[in-house]
Formats: sequence, structure tokens, C-alpha cells
Amino acid sequence: MTLVQGRPILFDLTAESRELFESIIISRFSVSDKNDEVLRTGAGLTFVKQGTTNWKLTLSEAEILIPSTNQVTAGGDYSDKPGMATVKAAWYTPSDARKARINIEAGGNANVFYGLGAILVPDEFQIPIVKASKENVRHYGLTLIENQHALELLSDEFDLILAKYHYGKNYRKDFLTEVEGGGGYFVETH
Repeated sequence: MTLVQGRPILFDLTAESRELFESIIISRFSVSDKNDEVLRTGAGLTFVKQGTTNWKLTLSEAEILIPSTNQVTAGGDYSDKPGMATVKAAWYTPSDARKARINIEAGGNANVFYGLGAILVPDEFQIPIVKASKENVRHYGLTLIENQHALELLSDEFDLILAKYHYGKNYRKDFLTEVEGGGGYFVETH
């Protein structure tokens, strides 16, 4: 088995795929115990070339996704809306926060994507917990894929890597919510 920085690679390793995989390697350590790795890129599972490709989901196999020529299952047209919350909030870049005299405290590991800012919401704001279902994820234009079913991936601009990440049980308590660690919860957009 091929290893890159101690992580197993389950796809053909080329100079291109190695460079891409190395760019997504993450290691984060507990604020209270620098030997306790609470977040780690575990393995490179699949390399997906730019363009449109067909795959089969195989959760029982190490590779997770395998190339497929099977017909892709079309998603239904569901209208179930998941539990949602609406809030009036303000986003501040570090520069905006300084101008507004808002102190943003976060360690250098706050965001694996390196964009840092703050979103201010009312103290009583809560995000509902909703279990994803085939029906409610369609509200966001998503499809849940069942094991052993085919799917199509489209990446217009980039090659992609499907990777496995390991989060320690204490990731939130000992890193994410610590100022010297993650500095708090974060919001991602794609």
C-alpha cells in the first residue's frame, strides 16, 4: 500500500494526484495535549479526474467509490422542506471587524480553508438538528446515494480527491471551541 505522509492512498499515485492529496492533508491537535491529534486526514480514497465521471458507491470496500458504467439513478422530485431557522446576522471580515471595533479571537488553525471572519447572531439563535433523508435534502438540490448505487460526479474546473477524515471524540471540546485552537464554530459555503 502506498503512503503519503503516513496516510494510505487507495488510488494510482501520480505526481499530480500526490500534489493534490498533499494539499488537503490536515492535522489538528488538542489545545491541552499537543500529542492528541483530534483531526486528521486519514486516507486518500479516490482520485476523480476533471469532467463528468461515473462511479458506484461501495461503503463496505476500502475504496468507497469505484469506476462504474452503470446507469445513474435519477433523483426524485421531492418537496419536503427540512427544519430550518432564519436569523438576521452580520458577517465581518477581519478588516470589517477592526473598523467596527469587534475583537475576533482565534488561533492560527481556526479554518482549514484559511478564510477567517466572524458572523454575529443573537444569543438565543439555535440551528435545528435535522436528520438527512432522500426527501429533505432535495430542497438543497442534493441527492443521497444508497450503497451499491451509481452516481455521476461533475467537476468542471478541477481534479478532486475523496478523502477520509478522522475527528476525535474531543475535537469540539479540546480544539474547535478553544480560542487557541479552532476559535469557535465555522460556516462554509461551496
